[in-house]
Amino acid sequence: MKYDYITTDTFDIAKRLKEIDPHYLLKWNKQKKRYEVFFKEEECEQLELIIPFNELDIRSLYLVQKTRIENAKKILKELEEHNEKLEKKLQNKVLDETYIKTKELTKYVFQKGDTTSVNFENSYKTKWV
Repeated sequence: MKYDYITTDTFDIAKRLKEIDPHYLLKWNKQKKRYEVFFKEEECEQLELIIPFNELDIRSLYLVQKTRIENAKKILKELEEHNEKLEKKLQNKVLDETYIKTKELTKYVFQKGDTTSVNFENSYKTKWV
């Protein structure tokens, strides 16, 4: 048997899981050395959540409550918002780098180059030879 059922523990996490949902079971996976939460309905047991902590404490309960199916829309919304923030941060970083490089290039060209013979209207057109 690769699982031990957890029915009692120091902080009554197994009992408190049953208060969240009476179908929840808490097990210790001997092979992988981790806690896992299962959903048992009649004869079918399904893995619901792997507890990412080495010990059972209130964080485990918060994680179970947060990841319940009723909160799926909220979790997806949080993920989308987080991804949007990361994308904006990356875009701002690229724009900042572009601005700095362009500013340095412009400064170099105007200090070292001959600006009297530069045709700015045609400067962005590619001429193929």
